[in-house]
Amino acid sequence: MVAVIEAYREDQEQETENPVKLPKIKSLIKQVKVLKDVDKTFVHPETQEVTNFSSGLAFAEFSEAAISLFAVRYLNNMQLAGNRPLIVDFALDDARKV
Repeated sequence: MVAVIEAYREDQEQETENPVKLPKIKSLIKQVKVLKDVDKTFVHPETQEVTNFSSGLAFAEFSEAAISLFAVRYLNNMQLAGNRPLIVDFALDDARKV
């Protein structure tokens, strides 16, 4: 998520041609949660440390709506590893409202 904030700063600076003063990164990102899958684990061969793999879901909350919108646009269809692109969208508090 830090990469999203840095890209947002660069994007804003290009639009305004002035340095953008944003608060510290930690204050812009409220929380990030990555869901782990307990059935998918990796055991390190040397340390025997067990690591749970991500289940492929994560949630991020930003303090500003503009950064949230930028994050969705910036991350959607980005390929990090493998052949599958990221699918990014806004979470709904209550799907029944839609």
